[in-house]
Amino acid sequence: MTILPPFPNSSEPQPRYIGLDLHSEEIQLHVTLADGSSLRPVRFATSAANVNQLRSELSPQDAVAMEATTNAFTVARLLKPSGARVMVSDQRKTKMIAEAKVSTDKIDARVISELLRVDYLPEVWLPDEQTEELRHLMSDRQSNVDRRTEVKNRIHAILHRRLLKCANLFDSKEGKALLDNLESEDSPLSVVERSRLKLSREELQHLEQLVVENDRSIARFVVADGALHHRLNRLLTIPGVSLVVGAGLLAAIGDVTRFKKAKLLPSYFGLVPSTYQSGSSEGYHGPITKRGRKQARWLLLEAAEHTVKAPGPLHAFYLRLKKKRNHNVAKTAVARKMAEIIWHLLTQDEDYLYQIPKLTQDKQARVLYLATGQKAQGGIKKGEKRSALYGTGLKGSRVKKAVAGEAATQAEEKYQALVAERAAGHKTHSPDGQCLIRQQQTALDPLRPQAADWETEIARIRDRILNQTPKKEIKRRQAGVSAK
Repeated sequence: MTILPPFPNSSEPQPRYIGLDLHSEEIQLHVTLADGSSLRPVRFATSAANVNQLRSELSPQDAVAMEATTNAFTVARLLKPSGARVMVSDQRKTKMIAEAKVSTDKIDARVISELLRVDYLPEVWLPDEQTEELRHLMSDRQSNVDRRTEVKNRIHAILHRRLLKCANLFDSKEGKALLDNLESEDSPLSVVERSRLKLSREELQHLEQLVVENDRSIARFVVADGALHHRLNRLLTIPGVSLVVGAGLLAAIGDVTRFKKAKLLPSYFGLVPSTYQSGSSEGYHGPITKRGRKQARWLLLEAAEHTVKAPGPLHAFYLRLKKKRNHNVAKTAVARKMAEIIWHLLTQDEDYLYQIPKLTQDKQARVLYLATGQKAQGGIKKGEKRSALYGTGLKGSRVKKAVAGEAATQAEEKYQALVAERAAGHKTHSPDGQCLIRQQQTALDPLRPQAADWETEIARIRDRILNQTPKKEIKRRQAGVSAK
């Protein structure tokens, strides 16, 4: 049994452009030749055996295309070893290019093959299996979170109909006591409402456990792959990025090298403003495009809510935009900046400079705990040097937090000074890239930060804090450490 129709008797073999319209039960196939002629359409059952048979009939000069559907990536991976060009098209953009009044499986397959022949088919990136599996894990978690929100809203509606309110219904003792009382026979709820409330609370408890299990599955999946775990640890250095946010962004990005520059990543997430321009009129920038991966965009916006609270240039950037516009516009702009920062962290394999050390350590330890069930071990590992704080009696985590906070605050102040100078029309950098603003204490340039300058600044502030500690106090604390 063969899948592809034969060439006409009068025609010599030539490149074939094959369009597939995929369904769960059957696949519609259409072949357009290089000269524009078509072969007879074929319809066959959707199965791995038939797809493998199609792969065996392909040649390296052929091209196959299909729209992005549930099983498109699987079919594409099965056809890849044939040597033919295999691509998955963007379903939405394909319909915009070739929208038809009459749409059937045969017409759709023919349109795909014709667009493929003229190389006018919008292609989507084919993720590797690891990235696709991580996307499935994130999708499962999001589904359970949405269901949990639905159940909570149902419980709120039951209370709202009885004019009952509680500030923190699900996370406080008062809320739990109120719900327990409403389930009792003495509650003002009817029998039906009590039954609905009881079932909803049981469903909510089950969903809470499922979300926790989803988090553990994601953590285990990430930690099992060393390279993926390393990239997640890079993202966790950003305040506001947790396991769920970091893993969700890695799942959406996949291979970061496919983005040639930083500005392409926020565009992929749909976080860039839309642009309208026609004729001699000036261009108008409207709301963000909201194209691309919706979940990744939502995760970045949620992370931006927390990132802007930490000291640093992003905090100053947020305050400056919030003053001119509003909170939502400023938060969205910060999310766009964060996407560009994430591109730099992944491509240059660096940590976020303005991180909060203790917070980063806690987030990384929680990932390991969810994955392995074991808490992180403290102390100094064999071969490592002792900290400069050893013997002083000062708490390392507190000093690190104070040092990082002061350095980030100084960088934020210098960022504000640079923006003010630019707004006044003054030059802030020399032609060779050197910062011309020197009145601030820090030598770090927040517009063009370098890791070496940041480490120098951290060491300077740390030494100053240690030197401010009275020598008698240090000796007293050292004596206490020796006695122990």
